[in-house]
Amino acid sequence: MVFRTRKQRPGRAPLMPLLLMGAFLVLAGYEFWVNSDRQEQDDSEMGDLEKANLKLSDGGPASKDWPQWRGLHRDAVAPGDGLMTDWPEGGPPVLWTARGGEGFSSLAIADGRLFTLVQDDDDEVVLCLDAENGRRLWRFPYPSRFTRDGIGPRATPTIAGKHVFTLGARGHLYCLEAATGKKVWHRDLCADLGAPLPTWGFACSPLVDGDLALLHTGAPGKSVVALDRRTGYVQWKALDDPAGYSSPVLSTVAGERQVVFLTGTALVGLEPQKGRLLWRFPFETPHEANAATPLVRGDYIFVSAGYNQGCALVRLVKNRDGALEARQVYKNNLMRNHFSSSVVHGEHLYGFDEGYLTCLPFRKGRPRAWKEGKFHRGTLLVAGDQLIVLGENGLLALVEPTPDEYREKAMCKVADGRCWTVPALAQGRLYVRDDERIICLDLRKK
Repeated sequence: MVFRTRKQRPGRAPLMPLLLMGAFLVLAGYEFWVNSDRQEQDDSEMGDLEKANLKLSDGGPASKDWPQWRGLHRDAVAPGDGLMTDWPEGGPPVLWTARGGEGFSSLAIADGRLFTLVQDDDDEVVLCLDAENGRRLWRFPYPSRFTRDGIGPRATPTIAGKHVFTLGARGHLYCLEAATGKKVWHRDLCADLGAPLPTWGFACSPLVDGDLALLHTGAPGKSVVALDRRTGYVQWKALDDPAGYSSPVLSTVAGERQVVFLTGTALVGLEPQKGRLLWRFPFETPHEANAATPLVRGDYIFVSAGYNQGCALVRLVKNRDGALEARQVYKNNLMRNHFSSSVVHGEHLYGFDEGYLTCLPFRKGRPRAWKEGKFHRGTLLVAGDQLIVLGENGLLALVEPTPDEYREKAMCKVADGRCWTVPALAQGRLYVRDDERIICLDLRKK
């Protein structure tokens, strides 16, 4: 018996290996494109930037407290007076450890009290501890649970005078007495203002200016609102922008005092007391995932986002009519802040480009001075002339902020859980949290 076999035609290669090779080449090309150094820039604006004064116009005095998101001025900068410039082997001494809970709310410290938000089963809890010894002073629970890509609240409490303002992941906004935890007023952003629940929950840390509490809701016609800080009643409302996950900053830019918001689709500036829109700069990120806090230096605003968006530097100028205009100076893909925010020290930016701690020249935008990957994603702050860096893997480092190279002065392991929350530095103590504990480290010189 003779069996006939089907012969492969000359020159015909199997289809599957070709498809796999093609897919590999496409992915490799995409990865190269995503991580390649590319920048758009306005050469005229770049020339002006070289000569620009980048000092803060209204930074105000330094504070040894840390009363809100990213500290007194929301720029993650703290004075370095009296702090260790090197750490002992094993890391700074641990003063106390307290039970916390799940969530990504950072820590606010003033007048000897520490505040944060945590998840406790089906309740969100405003937690108040003694900042010196970790003893619980009071807790304020209310029913609410959020579980998208991590459990618990995202926004950081704001301490203003005798009150603390908190926003939960599902939009529960509270004003409480700081000393006792007694409720002063409550607003539900979804029920009261018609705000849709953002994909990853509400994350805007309230900003207090005079008698107003300012925040981003994403509600149609009320995307940005100002509430009377004493009563919670709406004083003004503006815009239709979808909610992002960023927190606003107050500053005087181009001679105009303003509150700067990064919404889900744009960078905007508004009059703090009236809500009038002063200017707009489109900044659209996939999933409306704008999370980093804008950084203001002189008449320039630095903004960044993950999901391959990158960063941009915007200059505010007054046109012939006296109105403010936002001009793009540069935009590149070299500082993709995913959930963290960058800091400025000297002439350089330091921040997390996705999973790499990165240094960029502020006035140039590129190239990268260096990048370091041991922290994976993480957070950081400036303490005097040092960087304090916390990796999501619990590694804590003291780093010299120099563009010459990554210079690590000390390193220790402080937590085993996921650390997505920027530390707080107050009165010489560094406060760190993961999804289980709050840890207080002593950075004071002996």
